[in-house]
Amino acid sequence: MLLDISCHGCRVTGFAGAANVGAPISVRPAGLPAMTAWVRWAVGSEVGLEFARPLPAMVVDQLAAAHAVSVEFDTLAP
Repeated sequence: MLLDISCHGCRVTGFAGAANVGAPISVRPAGLPAMTAWVRWAVGSEVGLEFARPLPAMVVDQLAAAHAVSVEFDTLAP
């Protein structure tokens, strides 16, 4: 289950199996092709994933709306 999402990654819960930090995994949100992400942290059944390629903001907004989750905004320093 998707908990939150940004262009660069997401947090999910209910992750089946062992999540090894640093391991690549394949994720496929409904309606999208499979994409590669890396496990950046794992606590119990929650994991933080970093996408191999950033998602377009429009896709992030659609996924957040479809899953009723918060959108994390990336901030850039000048």
